[in-house]
Amino acid sequence: MQTTVTNVGERAGHEVVQVYVGRPGSAVTRAPRELKAFAAVELAAGESRTVELTVAREDLAHWDVRLDGWVVEGGEHVVAVGASSRDLRLQASAEVPGDEVARPLTEDSTLGDALAHPVVSGSPRRRGGRPRRRRGRRRCRRRVQRRRAAEDDGVLPAGPDQRLPWRRPRP
Repeated sequence: MQTTVTNVGERAGHEVVQVYVGRPGSAVTRAPRELKAFAAVELAAGESRTVELTVAREDLAHWDVRLDGWVVEGGEHVVAVGASSRDLRLQASAEVPGDEVARPLTEDSTLGDALAHPVVSGSPRRRGGRPRRRRGRRRCRRRVQRRRAAEDDGVLPAGPDQRLPWRRPRP
């Protein structure tokens, strides 16, 4: 951002140019304006100088307690330039894209939070967030047939007290 500062007085002086950014309608509690950049400029009488100030996207982030990290809230940000927060001489707005946020689900999460979560709204899943494991019936049937054949041949114990935990009792 560039702005021109002019000393209209009869003496040399200096001015501190300050950039404030605010987010109207923010989802989190914030100050109406936050100081994001500043520069001190010394000017002779009647002199004008262009000052360049930079506000990085990361400077617009706030700390999200639930995510335990910095998040940029998207939307319209109001940028104001002046000598102080009470003396703002220029104002403009800028549209800033926000971060994609997937908040962790907790006991206090609402149904809307759950439906917006990528794990819940995605493909069919079971508890623990892991995808369902699907096996073909033929593969399982062959495995059961081999186990029964091994029990019948005496390779595996077949008594009711000696059955292996993965084997279902026969009807």
